[in-house]
Amino acid sequence: MSTLKVDNLLNTAGNESPISVPGAAKAWVSFDGTAGAVSVRSAYNVSSVTENASGDYTINFTTAMADANYAVTTLGHTKLSANGDQRVLGFDEGNTYTTSAVQITNRYYTGASFSGCTHASVAVFAS
Repeated sequence: MSTLKVDNLLNTAGNESPISVPGAAKAWVSFDGTAGAVSVRSAYNVSSVTENASGDYTINFTTAMADANYAVTTLGHTKLSANGDQRVLGFDEGNTYTTSAVQITNRYYTGASFSGCTHASVAVFAS
């Protein structure tokens, strides 16, 4: 068996190119979504995270998806206050869901309002 090890994979134009591996995430990001101070911790095929409002984020892809039939999974954690509010990070009907970006929101479990998310992770899978 042979092993191939490379530091960078470039397309024919000389640009870095995401590797197409069946079952592998086409994009992912880990970020701090604290209101007014969004910062990306680590990412793959994500150019930026835009904070639209507190708890409302748009994940912008570096290389667009082939179509908008991709799957998105989210995980979020917020440092809880003494009252133990539960929150849900995910996709709301009407949010942006295009080949170049997906919008996710972090809201109180009761649906009352959006809230910043201290630890957010998003992964995108596509064929």
